[in-house]
Amino acid sequence: MVSGPRVAPEEDPAGVFQKAYADYTRGDYELATLGFNSVLEYRPDGALADDALYYLGEIASAEDRTGDALVWYSRVADEHPSGDKAPAAVLKKGLVLIDTNRIGEGVIQLDHLVRTWPESEEARLARNKLRAMGVGP
Repeated sequence: MVSGPRVAPEEDPAGVFQKAYADYTRGDYELATLGFNSVLEYRPDGALADDALYYLGEIASAEDRTGDALVWYSRVADEHPSGDKAPAAVLKKGLVLIDTNRIGEGVIQLDHLVRTWPESEEARLARNKLRAMGVGP
């Protein structure tokens, strides 16, 4: 069993997050998962919680664990709606739903994104996707 990074009370969770993100970018998803989970375990409401949840969703998506990805993306939007990763998580959730033939649910997510964060880059991408599907303005 891999022994992952743990956030000790005296340690800065940002350092653990950065190590986990580096593992993620290298494709070491197992170690990255341990790091992101450690950040969440120690600081579930911290400034990096939405980022850790988002990247757990990205890992699950990359590993074709669609159900898990949807759970992680949902948690970002539900638990951290004003976090910087919320629009990206809603976009990814909508796209995953569409890709898995849950078209109506996906369209609802993309529409929610456009209405909630209309000026975001993610909203622009969502509008483009909706238009391409013939359901957007």
